[in-house]
Amino acid sequence: ITWDQLSRDPSYLFHDARAGANSWVFRLLHSHAFIKLPTGNLERMFQAFEQVSVSPSEVVMREGDAPDNFYVIREGTAAVSKTLDGTSQVVAYLREGDVFGEDALLANAPRNATVRMLQGGRLMKLSKENFNAVLKPPMVSWVLPQQAASMVAEGTKLVDVRMPEEFALRAIHGASNIPLYRLREDMPGQLAEGARVLVYCNTGERSAAAAFILNSMGYDVSALHGGLGAMLRLQGTAT
Repeated sequence: ITWDQLSRDPSYLFHDARAGANSWVFRLLHSHAFIKLPTGNLERMFQAFEQVSVSPSEVVMREGDAPDNFYVIREGTAAVSKTLDGTSQVVAYLREGDVFGEDALLANAPRNATVRMLQGGRLMKLSKENFNAVLKPPMVSWVLPQQAASMVAEGTKLVDVRMPEEFALRAIHGASNIPLYRLREDMPGQLAEGARVLVYCNTGERSAAAAFILNSMGYDVSALHGGLGAMLRLQGTAT
């Protein structure tokens, strides 16, 4: 339905009549992370996209850089690498319809990975300002501490996405610790796809990024509004 509306809109700039040329759109719209977005937000996203050409071996974003844009691969392939245990390791490969760059924008934190093109092609770019206005608000399902406590009591998996040293200092009772930068690698070994998950951090910024990642992996995710402090205040009130 979204594609039908987009392709009929005279202002839609990215329709390609060649066979298979629009497969990136369908793959994007079928991803777990985007399937929950309202159609109006998706239309605004496509209206705000800018197309950029990229060359083989070009580094689109580098680990540690400040966040600027969100990207979708329209044509080409790319490799994602992270510094793990002191060395740079390739952790994923991306193809048409895959997205990258959202983690740092959602968490308001430096880039946690480097993305290098393997083949030249085209990317669809969304600026930080447009991402924050169009995609960020509806991407995360926030819950208040009282609701979060009920969810955990009913069996929802509670995941602390802060660093291990933060977790060791203070954490919510019963939480597991999987740092944000390790979610894609470690979560599948701990919980099956489709399971209900509640994520939290100190303030909520890392939780927003974690919720997007886990949504894209097929989990039913919510994030704790107000972070650790809000839950501890509730527990203090209860005692």
